[in-house]
Amino acid sequence: MFQELSESDWNQFIAQHPDAGVFDLPSCLKATAAVYHAKINYFAYLKNNQILVAIAVFVKDDKIIVPHHYYRSSFLILKDQNPLVINQAIIALLTTLKERTKSIQIALPLNIQDIRPFIWTDFQPQIRYTYIKELETLDYHENINRNIKKAEKNQFTYAYDTDYEASLRLHQQDLKLFGISTAQNEQLSELFKQWIATGLLKSFNAYKDGVLIASNLLLCDEKQNIAYKLMISTSVYNELGVQSALYDYTFQLLKEKGFQKVDLYGANMQSIADFKGKFNPELHSFFVLTYSAKRKWLKPIYKVLDYLIK
Repeated sequence: MFQELSESDWNQFIAQHPDAGVFDLPSCLKATAAVYHAKINYFAYLKNNQILVAIAVFVKDDKIIVPHHYYRSSFLILKDQNPLVINQAIIALLTTLKERTKSIQIALPLNIQDIRPFIWTDFQPQIRYTYIKELETLDYHENINRNIKKAEKNQFTYAYDTDYEASLRLHQQDLKLFGISTAQNEQLSELFKQWIATGLLKSFNAYKDGVLIASNLLLCDEKQNIAYKLMISTSVYNELGVQSALYDYTFQLLKEKGFQKVDLYGANMQSIADFKGKFNPELHSFFVLTYSAKRKWLKPIYKVLDYLIK
């Protein structure tokens, strides 16, 4: 049975679910919804009054959206269930969502790799990649180790949970240089401010003679012991090893605080992937799935045209 959940129902469900993390928290979801002017809906499919599958979605203009690059959709499956039963529940959930919206976009969490129910319900999959750095062993490529030693000679200093306004200014400059539009830049900055206010986003900063020169921003999931590395600013001191050293400082401190891994993002672009790959992370894939009612109705026409052309 398809059911819309209240926020109270959702909170009760995620409190008991072993996979629930930062992207499932109403505080995280509300901050995102406020910035992107979207509504949050909580949906589930139940059998015998037990939730088999649940999802929190952002709805805007009758569309379910993935509002930004960093977002991983809140999609939770009941553990230790027959895969056939779960697949049927996902299909039923998606079928009802399709009837309610013009289009749907879902960025699945990494632990969901079976996307057949989405394909069977006319979703189009895109494969994406990310790097996961396990913090148990902090071994790096020799190039990174050389950079860290170089940074030590330049007497950079580091601090945690400081100078957020200055940090955000550095990141805004970098996003602009990266080609991000002014509107998107402002939205991300406002989102980061909201997450900082809730205590979810933390800064890891590097200084030279007391001046902030580089900053790392991470979304910290204390329940799952994973941090999501959203941004690291560029610096005129990169050639002196500060960026590599700031990564190492971040990893070391997170490990001390009990975190087990860091999602580095950035594995889809070669230039960024080449650098992050030197920290010896593991490559993981995930899926972004889209459905469009318009595309569904056009599909038979495309098939006829393809047949006639042949």
